[in-house]
Amino acid sequence: MDSKRTNRVDENDGNKRASKRAKDYQKQESEIVPGDVVAWVRKRIERNEEISMVSFSNAFELTHEEDAHAVFMSLLSLNFLPATLKNAISKKYEIWRKNDGVVFWTWRSAARKVDVSTVRTVEDLVDRAQQFTSMILQPTSNGLGSDATSRQTPSEHTTSTTSAPESEDEADLDSNPGVDSESKEENAEPESEEMNGANTVPIPPIPADMPAGHLRLFKHARNCLQQYQKKGGKGKALIKDAMVSMSCVLNLYASEIEKYFEDEDLNLARQSCFREGFNQDHVVIETLQPLREVLKEGIDELSCYIRVRRGEIAQRSLAGTSGPQDRIHDQILSVVQHLCSFIMDPPFGSSPPSEQDCSHQWAAIFSLLKSRNISMHTSGENELANLEIKAPSACESVLIQQNRKNIRINRCIQLALHRIGLDAAIIAGDIVGYLGVFYVIQRYGDIFVCGPVTADTVFIPTNSTELEEFLDGESLSVIINFVRSVDKLSTDVADLRQKHKLRQARNAMVQRIGPRCVTPPPKPKTFQDTVLFTPTTKR
Repeated sequence: MDSKRTNRVDENDGNKRASKRAKDYQKQESEIVPGDVVAWVRKRIERNEEISMVSFSNAFELTHEEDAHAVFMSLLSLNFLPATLKNAISKKYEIWRKNDGVVFWTWRSAARKVDVSTVRTVEDLVDRAQQFTSMILQPTSNGLGSDATSRQTPSEHTTSTTSAPESEDEADLDSNPGVDSESKEENAEPESEEMNGANTVPIPPIPADMPAGHLRLFKHARNCLQQYQKKGGKGKALIKDAMVSMSCVLNLYASEIEKYFEDEDLNLARQSCFREGFNQDHVVIETLQPLREVLKEGIDELSCYIRVRRGEIAQRSLAGTSGPQDRIHDQILSVVQHLCSFIMDPPFGSSPPSEQDCSHQWAAIFSLLKSRNISMHTSGENELANLEIKAPSACESVLIQQNRKNIRINRCIQLALHRIGLDAAIIAGDIVGYLGVFYVIQRYGDIFVCGPVTADTVFIPTNSTELEEFLDGESLSVIINFVRSVDKLSTDVADLRQKHKLRQARNAMVQRIGPRCVTPPPKPKTFQDTVLFTPTTKR
């Protein structure tokens, strides 16, 4: 009897600690001392500085839109503020919230820093998983109270779940195909285990009424975190795989993903990602074919030949007799000319290239092919895609983490584009030195999938032998098709901006002649709108 009573007390204490951690986290995210707010407002007025949500959220490090909105609107009740100033603040804020505020909160919540290298982080993931489960999967209270649910917003990128190691009973069930292991797993009492001298918190059960795709991703994430716990908090790649799955993405590069999805589903997902002809652009192959013969005489001869060809294209352009393919021919020739100069006179000499050297060469090639309305170096109003570039010396574990991070970054970009009305497939890439792979993140049923667009590995040549292979056209075809996809996105975004400006003008007209518009409440959060994003440094 004493042993049972002790176990029950320990279990109750564990539940109380988990509940206390959840409440402490909520306070840390939302609680602001009113006196600090008043002091901040007075200081802004004394300095004649603008009072805006951007400066306010930066000053108090707010990442939740609803929390920030509630506190910011309380400023309008301060007695020392003139009525004209209150009206000006309110009007500017309403306009900003409907327009730029959506993107602002998307990226601000994405920039939250979460340390994933300690056991405490695993416990924090559990606490947030309980909030996430009670909010989306189990609308009724899950022991955290209604306040934890009401504070989540569509623009928040929330960490989600972790798990304790399976019990021996569950292992026996898994080995016996005649027993319904899923129902046992869902209804079993969660267990806790001691790791590194601290008690881990059990994961909440996975509801059985989830869509099939969501359920499989949840189970994959749970298994990854169980393995992470068994390894004593080692293996960050497992954490990253779990975060991708909890971002509603089926990553075809993930380990052991075939255990959770049928072979037919995985094959269909791969086929949906694969782009036929992505590595075989007929214009590229046609333009590069004569260059291979010239290369046999040397790189110098090839460089001179390209200059002559580009001069002929320029003459036709000046005479007004340019052909329909002259522009793309000139771009292709300019890339090869740049590579000839790069091979003959390496900018970094004989030393191994750094990450910055590699990034510069890739950006230079992209810049030769892009249109004028996109930048391959920095983000503008709307980011279109993200490439992760590492030095050739990067180890395998770093490359795996880079891939998982890049998938989540591009999911954030995809969500930001969705909020302005554009549902797009994002083509991205992971690059190591002068080698790279390109893949697509797109919708696949009720989830998203990430898979390669082509089986080829793209490369930038660093010597004459590699240049000869590069002139086959496959690598350059992939690069050009990637730039075209980004260029098309930029055109679509530009069209949406024009429509957005028209809507703004109409709304402004309505506000002048009608009653004051009330900002509608945010839409309920869904699993598809949740991205786990935990960088340690700003991009």
